[in-house]
Amino acid sequence: MIFCQKCGNQLQERTAFCSSCGTQQGSVIAPTMSVTNQALSIQDFLAISPDYQAKKEECEKKKKINKAVFITPFIIGMILMLVLIFVNFIFSLLCFVIGFICGFISMSREQKFNKQLEKDGEELYRQYMNNK
Repeated sequence: MIFCQKCGNQLQERTAFCSSCGTQQGSVIAPTMSVTNQALSIQDFLAISPDYQAKKEECEKKKKINKAVFITPFIIGMILMLVLIFVNFIFSLLCFVIGFICGFISMSREQKFNKQLEKDGEELYRQYMNNK
């Protein structure tokens, strides 16, 4: 047995509208609840509505899933960013070391060439002096 949510008139099961006051019926009120001729407030109605409670539970599940869907890529993105920063640091350090070594080798070779050029110049000068 069910009753109208507004006027408390007894209704048949699965009735969409009250035959007495014409109010559309959403969820039905169980006969164990005290019903007065006054309309229920929205908070009271939602508190006793099994449809609303089911939708509320479904919404809470979706919120949890949505948080997981947002947080997981965020964490993965942060980890990738840290890895890239670390790789960038290592790569920069490696480039610095290679540049330093190449510069040192280049300076050593330049000094070697300069010494060889100096020796060749001295040799040419000696030959010039001996031919004079």
